[in-house]
Amino acid sequence: MSSKKILILGANGFVGTHLTNYLSKQGYDVTVLVRRQSNFSMKSCKNIRILYGDLLKENVLRKALQDIDVVYDLAGIGLNRIKRANAKDVSFNQDSALCLAKAVAESGRTIKMIYLSTIKVNRPAEKASDMIHEGLSYANWDKYGWSKAQAEKILIRYAEKYRIRTVILRAPLILGENDKNCQALFNMRKWPVKLKLTAKKIPFASFVDVNDLCRIMEHFIEMDTDKCIDILNVAHKETININLLIDEIFRRSPKKYVTIRIHSGLLYCVMRVLELLHIKPLIEPERVKDLSEYRWVCDTSKLNNKYHLVCNTDLKESINRIVGE
Repeated sequence: MSSKKILILGANGFVGTHLTNYLSKQGYDVTVLVRRQSNFSMKSCKNIRILYGDLLKENVLRKALQDIDVVYDLAGIGLNRIKRANAKDVSFNQDSALCLAKAVAESGRTIKMIYLSTIKVNRPAEKASDMIHEGLSYANWDKYGWSKAQAEKILIRYAEKYRIRTVILRAPLILGENDKNCQALFNMRKWPVKLKLTAKKIPFASFVDVNDLCRIMEHFIEMDTDKCIDILNVAHKETININLLIDEIFRRSPKKYVTIRIHSGLLYCVMRVLELLHIKPLIEPERVKDLSEYRWVCDTSKLNNKYHLVCNTDLKESINRIVGE
């Protein structure tokens, strides 16, 4: 087992929780930095040291980086939160990346940075055959994609200036246990009604299972890139859309149900009205819009051919894990 010491930022998030648990079980010496008021709890994990502090304070990060060899930056705010965030919070993704880059640069030590980004730093493909590769120029689709693109630019600038080994992993839709983004779709299994979204065209897109993502992130602890910085798409070769996802979820429903077809635009409006009436919608309106328009298809040939890494978990197996089958 590697003797390298690991620091995880954003350990209380969806991917962060999975990665912390995964690396702990693999026997790594893991430190997590979380806010004191966070709900972080990893009682089942061993080899974990918990530090409390603000990711936007460089002195906190410098202290946390002492003796650290690899730092994972999984911290950030996602689509739903960024839509509702105030001006200060909207810039969190890039501000936290800047603080980390400065702290690593000033540490005087060789520390590798592994940053979890999003395929949304690029515009979606016009056609399913138009795969998005890492060499495309930034062209953001929404505020979330824009904020992650700004964070990437900061990390790239510092990596090039201070020769910091940096790996940026761009993920599409991530599936896994306790994912709040898709939890509403899994909750639908309790209903007697199955929704089937209609629109002019329901697009296909890439996805990755969180367990595959953790396994690939682990590889870069020891694996060296041939350049100071490398950017990689991470996804399964299968493409899905929201209706395929709902079909796979309901395939395991213990109840009988009736299928109701509804236009994605109408569903968005209904959920938005409920939100305005201060009634918690079944699915957050922005999530309806995002999933029904999600058409980012990843080209992973660089990950597959250069590093010989592959995401093996298909949609069926991923859903089986989530629902416990």
